[in-house]
Amino acid sequence: MEMKRPLTILAFLLLAGSVRGADAEAPAKKYRIMMTAPPGVGSPNPLFAEPCQWPVLRDALDGYKYYGRQFVSPKQYTLDPKAFARFTRKAKFTVGVEFGHIFLPPKGTKIEPWRYWLNEAVAEIRPVFDAGGRVDTVHVDGPIRRILGHGGGGGIPQRSLPYDEGVDQFVKFWVALEKQYPGIKIGYLVNFPNWDYTDDFHGMVGHLTDKTGKTFHEILSAFHKKLAAAGGTIAFVEVDCPYMYYVAKQTIHKDAAVDNPGKIRALKRWCDARDIKLHMIVNEQCLSHRAKNTTPKQIEDNTKRFRDNTLRFVQSLRDDGIRPDVFLIQSWYGVPKRHIPETEPLTMTNITLQAVRKIHECLGPP
Repeated sequence: MEMKRPLTILAFLLLAGSVRGADAEAPAKKYRIMMTAPPGVGSPNPLFAEPCQWPVLRDALDGYKYYGRQFVSPKQYTLDPKAFARFTRKAKFTVGVEFGHIFLPPKGTKIEPWRYWLNEAVAEIRPVFDAGGRVDTVHVDGPIRRILGHGGGGGIPQRSLPYDEGVDQFVKFWVALEKQYPGIKIGYLVNFPNWDYTDDFHGMVGHLTDKTGKTFHEILSAFHKKLAAAGGTIAFVEVDCPYMYYVAKQTIHKDAAVDNPGKIRALKRWCDARDIKLHMIVNEQCLSHRAKNTTPKQIEDNTKRFRDNTLRFVQSLRDDGIRPDVFLIQSWYGVPKRHIPETEPLTMTNITLQAVRKIHECLGPP
């Protein structure tokens, strides 16, 4: 009887390979899957309460990424570090934090920007460690655009630094954070539609390239060179490009063609050449969490749109030959309104479970 299990596993792997068509002769690519529940619909704490109401998904996921500001948000949106640390430790999750508080220090203070950013990042990371958990990855959201004064977010006034000075300050921050938490992996999260990647690969919106005169390839390459010289490491690049942007064929001004699959493949080649992982956020742009007076039908329609196009996104990535190292099923929108249970349609955990199964269907077991 003991001889049958290896044969069963081998047969399953062969079957998984047979349904991948052109990939059948290649070994299944290793990948990981993480989830991030929307922060603007209420506290994520029910996700981490016992008994767990998403056990199937929990056991199928590799990790969870939280929004760092959830430790400083109004009470109805805050994250309980003790429950979170206990749950993620028990589930053996990789824990990530999305950090986007790259703003210049308040006027009149003498602290250098890099140290101010470090203090802000530690404030979003330390609660997990203090509660007995750990944070493995830091996902720095749109840092260069924020440093250059484009996109403060949340109505926060944003001053700017000159480009070279801003990059130098950001390098200091990155290296200091790596030293603060030895072994932690830090990555650059980019809103891809807002940048041209190169002169040949346009962003659907592209306004950040228009404003700065730089492509994202130029910015990323220059930052990588300076960071490496300072002893720092880019562990991953994380792409934010919701499905409606991913499938776009023209810029919003209809003045250039858009090829997001080609654009992401080009970024993947850049990453592979430098031993940097590619993360892909898989979602769809939907109802804003700031939307008011929404009807039940609007909420239901937008949640279904989020679900259906998230699943389509997975299929499109497979069809387009894009193989991320990490998939992140993530929402920062006003839907899904409920996190749990995984057994009920249109909850975040139910939609994520469907996405996990779709990823397995398209790419084979992880």
